[in-house]
Amino acid sequence: MLGGGYWNELVVCSKEKGYICMDADCEYTPGARFYFDTLKLIQAGLLVRDGMHYKVKDELSLSNMLFCATINNVSIVGKITPRAFSSASDEAFKKIRVNISS
Repeated sequence: MLGGGYWNELVVCSKEKGYICMDADCEYTPGARFYFDTLKLIQAGLLVRDGMHYKVKDELSLSNMLFCATINNVSIVGKITPRAFSSASDEAFKKIRVNISS
């Protein structure tokens, strides 16, 4: 599923903790967040919609990725939490997106 917010990070956090964790401000070790050009993916027929979210139809090649956010290339001040990592990742992507669009 593609989407914004910190919900996907809660899945990673829950997996790490071994239980369902819905606290967006708990500390955890993030993996990576992938950013794609969804308009191009839609035009290529690679996404479907369930009425609320866009989802990958079968599988998506990482060659379609515009940016991969990790703890090493985003700036987080303070605790590393799902909320902080998703926000810092979105900000880092916004900065490089200008260069991609140019």
